[in-house]
Amino acid sequence: MGQFEPTGDSLGSKMLVREYLTALPKESALAAELARTRDLLERQAELRRASRGKSA
Repeated sequence: MGQFEPTGDSLGSKMLVREYLTALPKESALAAELARTRDLLERQAELRRASRGKSA
């Protein structure tokens, strides 16, 4: 009790996990994307701060 197995065995669950794991990007690709996104957000924040300073 407590574990959900929709097919009566765990083969279906194992297949879903295998598909999920193979669909994940490599850790290095995730890290690079996070770094690019962080840089973009930081640049946008700097531009907003700079534009507020000029209008004040």
